[in-house]
Amino acid sequence: MAATASTAVAAVLAAAGKTHKTAIALIPPRSVWAPLQEVRCFNDKSFVRWPPHVNLLYPFLDSQHFPAAAQAAAEALRSFKPFQVTLCEPSFFEHGRSCTLWLCPGSPSGELLAVQAALERAFPHCTDLSSDSGRGITAFTPHLSLGQWRTRADVEAAAAQLAAGWSPLSFEVAGVGLIARQGFEDPFRLEWFVPLDGGEPVAVGAPYIATVGDSACSPAPAGEGNAGSNSSGDARWRAFFGIGAEQEDGSVWQFAYGANMCPRKLNGARGLHPLESLPASLPGWRLAFTHRGGMGNLVQLAPGEPGPAGLGAVHGVLHRLSAADYGRLCCMEHEYRPVEVAVQPYGSDAPVPAVAFVSPQERLIADGLPPPQRYLQLLQEGSTHWQLDPVYTAWLGGLQGVDTRGDAYYTGATSGQPLAAWPKIRTGSQPQRGGQQGRRRQGQQRRGRQGQPGGQ
Repeated sequence: MAATASTAVAAVLAAAGKTHKTAIALIPPRSVWAPLQEVRCFNDKSFVRWPPHVNLLYPFLDSQHFPAAAQAAAEALRSFKPFQVTLCEPSFFEHGRSCTLWLCPGSPSGELLAVQAALERAFPHCTDLSSDSGRGITAFTPHLSLGQWRTRADVEAAAAQLAAGWSPLSFEVAGVGLIARQGFEDPFRLEWFVPLDGGEPVAVGAPYIATVGDSACSPAPAGEGNAGSNSSGDARWRAFFGIGAEQEDGSVWQFAYGANMCPRKLNGARGLHPLESLPASLPGWRLAFTHRGGMGNLVQLAPGEPGPAGLGAVHGVLHRLSAADYGRLCCMEHEYRPVEVAVQPYGSDAPVPAVAFVSPQERLIADGLPPPQRYLQLLQEGSTHWQLDPVYTAWLGGLQGVDTRGDAYYTGATSGQPLAAWPKIRTGSQPQRGGQQGRRRQGQQRRGRQGQPGGQ
């Protein structure tokens, strides 16, 4: 009977087509993500959509075939045991018009190559990563991509800079993930986890939530507060996608303290529709207008340091967003780092793990410059709409904005040098010279200098 079932599964999988919206991948545990995400955040166009990963089979089968594919993968990997991998020296690929910087998973890599070969034998029509004459691929090269650079000189400089301060990251490979996305701009979801100890595959259904740095929120214990509660107590997959900001239905709390407090901006211009919204505060932080262009930013207070109006907290709105809407918001929040924080909803004693957008330290402008007037009006409108703390609302209402921004709004506070706009790498765009795309970007930059509101 088992042989008949395996034959039937094999027949179904052999007839299935492939798609670039699915993959079998090795995903490092979140405990080693921080240095990877720091590099990927502003350099990898796939940061919002893909977790840190090493693709083993890509493209892969349509997700409708995942239950059968997970069983086939488990059978192929049944003889393997968990093993150690170390992300060591950087290297790069050259493409037609760009270069990709990546880390080599070595020390040792023999087990990983054997796992990939076993999966290819189970899915013999999914050999694109080991044999693709159109791309010059003749053998599988395991790699974890960190970002894209325009020229060989650029990527060589990035690789040298990374290598100078890189500490090898070692972790245990306990299994592989079958991941899928609905649309090409949507974040991937860990749909199935296939362990390497001979256990049965686990249906998960947890989305990737793009964040940077060490989590300020602890993952929920097994069986609590995360998607995929049908895991029968098997919590190994939670090491990959289990973050505190993620809710049971796969949504994520995002703390808005700037323009996104205003429904007119969030629902109208940005087209995002939270599943629910709550007024809240972020203790131990203050609002500063130190993001490039004078937009809002979060600054952590020193112990005992008073915040604006003596409140010692930033007030704003918790929006619960779908994973897809959160991904879209990440792409809109240009030059911000998504960081996990603990936020206090009004009327509740329990903090809520959430994600807030914070400016990189090296990109800050001088503190104390008045914000753009149109941007400030959005904050004031949002604060009034959500009936935020009256002292905080009065403080916002008493601020004065400016209609014209000078060079100080685009000059680094520490370096004293102009802060050139970064390309919007998260949306997949690349810097261009001339042409329609280049002219469009120049127009956007001119509008930004004339007071177009944006940012948190």
